[in-house]
Order: sequence, then structure tokens, then C-alpha cells
Amino acid sequence: MAIRRACVAKMQKRRRELEQLIQGEWDDYLTQMSKPGTWGGEPELSVLPSVINMPIYVIQLTTPIRSVDDLADPKKRLVIKYEPDASSSSSSSSPPVRILFHGGGHYDLIY
Repeated sequence: MAIRRACVAKMQKRRRELEQLIQGEWDDYLTQMSKPGTWGGEPELSVLPSVINMPIYVIQLTTPIRSVDDLADPKKRLVIKYEPDASSSSSSSSPPVRILFHGGGHYDLIY
């Protein structure tokens, strides 16, 4: 729950940048995001690296997956990199968290 609270607090600090990414009222959105079990998306992914002090790489396949090898093929994927901001105490040696985006708002942790 501490990570969720820190993520919502960071989002509040970056309201001007993030408000355009959500539908509905900003305060209602943050209230909902504060609740356990609420799923996050791109706005949360953009601030989370600075909260956990680790980069997050979102892998999106550009063609249907036929095997696990498709994840490694640069011609079949797009990688979106979210890095901790300069004010965080991130170590450059922190390995990224890798997440697979399936589309339709669904993410899965790879490792």
C-alpha cells in the first residue's frame, strides 16, 4: 500500500503533465487509484520508476506472438522505457522491471 500511496502522491505533483492522459475528473481518478485492487495504466507507469527507483520497460508486440522467442525479436516488438526522474536516488545498475502489454489495457510482469 505504501508504493500505491507514493505513486498517487507523485502523480499529484505531476498533475499538469498527467491530467490529459485520464478520462473524467482528476481528483476522482486519484481517489480511485488510491484504493487497493485498482488497476493502473500508463499514467501510473510514468511515475512508478521514480517511486521504486528502478526503470520499467513495457514491451508491446507489433505482431501476434507465436512463441516466447518473439519477445526477443526487435522486429516484432516495441519497447517503451520509463526511467526514474533525476530527483530520485536510482542506481544506474538497477535492472529494469519488464512488463508485457497485451493491448486493451492489460499488462503482465515478465520478470
